[in-house]
Amino acid sequence: MKTSIIILTYNKLDYTKLCINSIKKYTKKGTYEIIVIDNKSTDGTIEWLKNEEEIKVIFNDENLGFPAGCNQGIKISEGENILLLNNDTIVTPNWLENLLNCLYSSEDIGAVGAITNSCSNYQAIPVTYKNIDEMIEFAKNNNKSDSDMWEERLRLIGFCMLIKREVVNKVGFLDERFTPGNFEDDDYSLRIRKAGYRLMLCKDTFIHHFGSISFGKGTEKYLELYYKNLKKFEEKWSLNAMNLNEIRKDITMLIKEDRSCHFTLLHINCGGGGTLLDIKNQYPKSTLFGIEKENNLVINTNHFANIKIGDFTTISQYNEGFFDYIIFSNVYEIGYKDLIKKVCKYIKDNGSLIIILPNQFINKRDEIEYQVYKYSSNAIIEMNETYDGIILKINFHHEDYVKRKYINIKDEEETELIQSMIITLLDDESKLKQIFDDFESNKYSLDILIRLSIACYENKMFDLVIPILQKVLEMDENNKDALINMSLFLHQIGEVELAKNFLNRIADQDEEVDQIWQLLNDNSINFNLDIEQEMKFLLRRIENDIQPVESFDKIYQLYKEYSIQHSDFSSVIEKDIVNREKVLLLIGLNSYRIKDYEFALFALIEAYKLNPQNLDVAYNLAYMLYRLGENEKAVGILNDLEEKDEEIIALVNEIRMENYGG
Repeated sequence: MKTSIIILTYNKLDYTKLCINSIKKYTKKGTYEIIVIDNKSTDGTIEWLKNEEEIKVIFNDENLGFPAGCNQGIKISEGENILLLNNDTIVTPNWLENLLNCLYSSEDIGAVGAITNSCSNYQAIPVTYKNIDEMIEFAKNNNKSDSDMWEERLRLIGFCMLIKREVVNKVGFLDERFTPGNFEDDDYSLRIRKAGYRLMLCKDTFIHHFGSISFGKGTEKYLELYYKNLKKFEEKWSLNAMNLNEIRKDITMLIKEDRSCHFTLLHINCGGGGTLLDIKNQYPKSTLFGIEKENNLVINTNHFANIKIGDFTTISQYNEGFFDYIIFSNVYEIGYKDLIKKVCKYIKDNGSLIIILPNQFINKRDEIEYQVYKYSSNAIIEMNETYDGIILKINFHHEDYVKRKYINIKDEEETELIQSMIITLLDDESKLKQIFDDFESNKYSLDILIRLSIACYENKMFDLVIPILQKVLEMDENNKDALINMSLFLHQIGEVELAKNFLNRIADQDEEVDQIWQLLNDNSINFNLDIEQEMKFLLRRIENDIQPVESFDKIYQLYKEYSIQHSDFSSVIEKDIVNREKVLLLIGLNSYRIKDYEFALFALIEAYKLNPQNLDVAYNLAYMLYRLGENEKAVGILNDLEEKDEEIIALVNEIRMENYGG
């Protein structure tokens, strides 16, 4: 049996040599053919390939991109299998044998992929090696054929993808609409699954992938291409790419069972079933169910999960007390008021409910927790922070439960009364009028209402804060505590001028009031907590390479709609983002893409302040200044770099040529 290994080249000769030499060294002779398609390299690759023996080569007169190049290779291939391999990889001992063992272990397996050191889609593993020799030893220890190390996946990344010839014949060539590349492997994975085949990741096969060590100077073009091809993919299949393939390993980790344990689990709003499949890989004896309203997301999943098409009400088709676990994504789609009593009756007595709350909906946590304790007095709630919000795991019927305090009020005599009011409002905010009536009839002090407004703020019931403080001011228009809290809250939600009006009504302008005036006179708007949470959520998605272009577009919409100050934007990045240079660089490039040069310049300057020696940041900031006519500043930034690569030098020369008239 012969495998046709198809490699595309466009420069990077050193990588190509390592790749092809490793194939010849670690692949049994006579079991493969190497086909190289060169997309008009200019670094000596063409000359080197012409001198290589036993390689089929196609020299293109122009760069045709990845999909078209691969199709050229497939058309002249002779093997029973097609292997798409990046030229920036180094293959390792037993690599092809192990992949073939998995590929032909079942008739319904259509394609397989390897693990590596640098890749998305959870196809990368931690490595300890420091050079190629150590890498080969690392791979030898890993590459021992073992079916227990095979995992089914919804998609495979195309850096190393082995496909049966019969599958290619049935599915067809790579879709060249995705030229020059990006999403062609997503598209091909989907087509293979639609044809009834499964995709497998072989964790018993490790190869090295140099990958993208850093964001290059073509980042702006890459982002434009990514966004363009994402839209093409979603338009072609009428679906959301992330919902189709998303795997939430942070959810799988919350299921703490023995690998051999049998349990039943339902995932509501399960998307394409990526998380269900991950759970099945970890717990092969589990029985899994799903509910998903988007029919076109559910493709060839019956062998690992029974997924019904429908909305949340589809849960009524199951028997009460049937599931050990229920996972609920996008819980906000059905509202929060009756969530627990609608869901929990389908969970076994000792079962668990897992709720995913994105950052912009964290303010609903207290409401959900209240419903839990109202439903079951002996439940334990675990909170787990993730990159995009929190996950609540609710374990029912534990004897060591200690009841949660909802608010923290210093005055013990008033705690019970205010706590009772908060619980009433958490259940139904419309009962505030009844609280006001009870308040007047019982002639409570105004201080209780002021503390109630604070408790509402702490419990994220922001829409009740102003009505309560207004009630206090109706009874005592000069109440200093009410005026201060009203001013502070209005400032918090961005109503600075209104906040000043209330603060100005205080007769005793003492030191405490002076401090608040300093806060209000600061030009920075302390924007609404919900907006800040959403900003943090979107920025973390960019940091983690999750739909970065779409996330930016949403950030920019918030930035414009709420007139967010640059200082507030910087504050969120400083507090909540680890790789700040990367995020600011991407914000700057995307802003430049949509021609908001002011915001782009701000973001790039902030990134430059963090690290003036970052080549990508310096290049893009200098390039933008150059385009804006600030040639001297641009050259100054580039000249300050301690190290300069070819593109930096080329940009300096281009600017100087323009300065001196070409």
